[in-house]
Amino acid sequence: MKKKIIAITIVLLAIGAFLIFRGNDGDPDTVTAEERELLEEVFETGVVRSGDTLNLSFGIGGTLESLNVSEGQSVSRGDIVGRLKSDDLEIRRSQTLSQIDAKM
Repeated sequence: MKKKIIAITIVLLAIGAFLIFRGNDGDPDTVTAEERELLEEVFETGVVRSGDTLNLSFGIGGTLESLNVSEGQSVSRGDIVGRLKSDDLEIRRSQTLSQIDAKM
């Protein structure tokens, strides 16, 4: 019985070795590497915030007459972002001058 088990084991090992090594000439399969663009999709939720955001504040308030930039557009120091209606400023100027005259 032991001899039968040993014989069957040897036959199975021989068959397995034949199936593994048949048709293999000893040279490994090779491929040429190619440079490609890596595309990756990311699905996330949340809020995207720019690292270069600056909060603006003004010395006076008023009604905006024109806005010279679009949302997300880059601006540099000295760029005119918008203009206030001068009517409101003229009214405030007149009121301030009247108050100064009244105190004198």
